[in-house]
Amino acid sequence: VDRDALEALHQVARAVERGVNYFDTSPDYSRTGSEQVIGKALEPHRDKVYIASKFCTADGHLPVESSVAEIMAAVEASLTRLQTDYLDVCIIHEVNSIERLMAP
Repeated sequence: VDRDALEALHQVARAVERGVNYFDTSPDYSRTGSEQVIGKALEPHRDKVYIASKFCTADGHLPVESSVAEIMAAVEASLTRLQTDYLDVCIIHEVNSIERLMAP
């Protein structure tokens, strides 16, 4: 783990100590680095925090025509990086069209 990652781990742990209990992240924040750091730092505090992430990949948002299986795979990958078996909130970005909203 590099120095920046260690500092990020420390900052997240410090935030929890100071009462922060909601963390919002995404696979495309720092090419999955955000989820990895937050997962590692929050693992001992999971029962005290809320975690939100998005269903996308390190490369960005999933296309409108993405299958349910592709969406589930993206969420499962996030769960692995976050070292948890559930998200408190799972967000879809760019719901700016009826096609996006009505996709399976």
